[in-house]
Amino acid sequence: MDITRGPGGGKILLPKLWKKDALAYEVIHTLKVKTSLPATAISITSLDKWFLPADETCEVAYALEGLHDRALKVDMEVYASNYAKATATNNGEFVTYAYTDIPETPILKKSLTADAAERATGSETSWHGESEAAEGILKPRGTAKRYINAASSPYSVSLRYYKKDEHKKAILRIESFWPRWENTPRVLNDDSLKFKWTLKDCPDAMNGQFQIFDKDDKIVWRQALTPAECANGEHEHNWAEGKPLITEAQMPYRCRSRSTRTRTPLRAWAWRRCTPRSAC
Repeated sequence: MDITRGPGGGKILLPKLWKKDALAYEVIHTLKVKTSLPATAISITSLDKWFLPADETCEVAYALEGLHDRALKVDMEVYASNYAKATATNNGEFVTYAYTDIPETPILKKSLTADAAERATGSETSWHGESEAAEGILKPRGTAKRYINAASSPYSVSLRYYKKDEHKKAILRIESFWPRWENTPRVLNDDSLKFKWTLKDCPDAMNGQFQIFDKDDKIVWRQALTPAECANGEHEHNWAEGKPLITEAQMPYRCRSRSTRTRTPLRAWAWRRCTPRSAC
């Protein structure tokens, strides 16, 4: 059994004989068979864990699945953690700030390709961490470039694979996933194995899976999401099965999630995180 295939991994699905009893003689019976098309999906195959904004680039690589006539465009978006806009108010000799959460404001929106080859691989190696946020604390001021910083890290890198421009609204975001060990002897905190994600503006009938990687980018676990976990809204999954599989020596562990739709030419998303080295 391969544990990286999730619960039930390693099972072989056997075909079953289909038969229909009591069919009338000397009558033509028509059997309609629906062709199952491969899912449209995108996976982030590598992503820099750390990089120095302005001086280094954050490199991301991806792989596509599915048919070209169902999806061909690839976009990249980056979101900051706990992102907000600050409103300053003079209070005598001091200035006070009021903060408003704007988590759905992208730090970067970029088209990677408008016509990707079927089942292709690709990469993005030109982003130096410059922010293009339309508002918020990382909004560029004047003509000077503004770069991401540790205060709003880690950053969510999201890739979208789709066909039509109206499909660009969908958002898949996952909160930080950080297994924790406590006390002596060291004990794994059960609550730290829970991870949360949000889906917004996604279609019905979605499919998806999550994958857990260790510090060496070796896959530790993968599991299909339930239909309810692929619906729009906030979700939480308790990865209790992972407790005997992980160790402190292989930290950090990273959660990757992807969602896809198989019935229509829609879109797919993949998500992972990057963190700047600089704290300024």
